[in-house]
Amino acid sequence: MEFRRGQRVSHRTHGEGVVTDVDSLNNRCSIRFSNGVYWGGNLVHKVASEVVDLDAIEQQRRERERLKLKQEARKQEEIQRERRRDPLRWHIRDQLETALKLPLRDSTFVRPGKPDSNDISLAKLWMDGSREVSSTSKSAMMLSARMAEKSVAQFFLNRGDQVEDVALRQLLTPQSEEWKEFDLLIGGDRCIDVKNARRSEQNPNAYVSHCVPNFKITRMGGAVLVAGALSNWHSRQEIMDGESAVRFLGLTSNGKIETLRIMLRASHLDFSIKNLNSPSFLPSWIFDYSADDYRLRNESLAEITRSLRMHSFRQDLLKPILLPAI
Repeated sequence: MEFRRGQRVSHRTHGEGVVTDVDSLNNRCSIRFSNGVYWGGNLVHKVASEVVDLDAIEQQRRERERLKLKQEARKQEEIQRERRRDPLRWHIRDQLETALKLPLRDSTFVRPGKPDSNDISLAKLWMDGSREVSSTSKSAMMLSARMAEKSVAQFFLNRGDQVEDVALRQLLTPQSEEWKEFDLLIGGDRCIDVKNARRSEQNPNAYVSHCVPNFKITRMGGAVLVAGALSNWHSRQEIMDGESAVRFLGLTSNGKIETLRIMLRASHLDFSIKNLNSPSFLPSWIFDYSADDYRLRNESLAEITRSLRMHSFRQDLLKPILLPAI
């Protein structure tokens, strides 16, 4: 590396510094580091060989940023040319993009608050017989599952639905049998079994799939819907303090999954979805919300459909818009 006076440098031990003097004839230089160390010596010395040129690194970073901006500008220019060439097609594309970003009717993020005495007793009941090494971690897991049930119940209450907490019957009226089949009764006719997955403590972006040993049937022969809930990781104390945060992922059922499986087969898609071939674990994307939750999006898509019908002579409008690689 060539040294020059005033040059900013960095060393892994001494940190950042500034070259204060350069003697080219004698092949020597002096560096004052920010930690107070003043070094002067031959340019082949170990310290000199381990120094990094911060100015060069900054120049390289700026050059990469300049190239990135240049590429983005070229991309935008190409998009504008495509827009001028076919404004109708791009207008529909913009409408689709806007429609798909429209929010759901109700927020799916719920904070259930602090667990009450019944919640604590129910979680303790679920722990009976547990051989977990840490009873505190097991208790947090059970409390998280219970707060997930209450969060899903709160979601439907916020929509104005009538909700019955059937899971609580295990504690209050254990002689009843319905709590063995489902957790919530919505609107008097929809039976829901809540399945909760917790985010990883070390990596919040990771979580296990939702465990569903089998799809249940009520004593009346009706299918029990499965509700997916995704909880943030919290310690037992944090849950007790009301810090639980749960995302309601939607509902699914054995019938919906079977319909999806048939659609995939009919499309001759040459891949398998492991979790769909086993009912034990379900991925988060298998859950969905009701059509009413997508009301704003569906209304916008219906308007786009009407627009497409008005221009039915343009079959290419349905083709994907692909930009040339830059």
